[in-house]
Amino acid sequence: MATLTREDAAKRFDELPLPSTSDEHWRFTDLRGFDPEAVPGTQVVPGTSAAALDLDVAGRAVVTENGIEIVSAPEGVRFEPLPRNYDAKLIPDDDKFALENLARWEHGLLVHVPKGVVLEKPLYVQVTSSGGSLFWRMVVIAEEGARFTLIEDLGSASDDTVAYTNAVVELFVDPQAKIEYVSLQNLSKET
Repeated sequence: MATLTREDAAKRFDELPLPSTSDEHWRFTDLRGFDPEAVPGTQVVPGTSAAALDLDVAGRAVVTENGIEIVSAPEGVRFEPLPRNYDAKLIPDDDKFALENLARWEHGLLVHVPKGVVLEKPLYVQVTSSGGSLFWRMVVIAEEGARFTLIEDLGSASDDTVAYTNAVVELFVDPQAKIEYVSLQNLSKET
């Protein structure tokens, strides 16, 4: 895997066919008739599942239609919007949907926990789709000896939300570091 730019990813995405049931990772998912280009643009709204879960967290970010809102962040931890010029380092050039995400993501978050930092409470990222297409990206870096839990809560605004969600997370873990990564997917059946 080489570093890919957004432009490289867009070109490669256009070249690749949709996966089929003859591809091992997709053998139980039939995508015939699915056209990712046919779903309307990105729409994201803040949700309330963090409050509903009553989570006591070390840091919290919420994705809105305007970007990323950092509600709170632990001292010394970088919990900030991902720069738009970020070039992916872990995206294979034969994964159509990962390439589409890299080419089209709108909202991204960088989580960088420095060397030796141990967080007793989790970091929480809430992303709620209100319809259309949602391209979400997160890059997580755990330096040597860092230890923390990260909860990503991907949800739909309602049970009947019709949407296309394409999320990618890149995890970089240095020696003796530990990340507990939890992805909650509370998406509607139509997503």
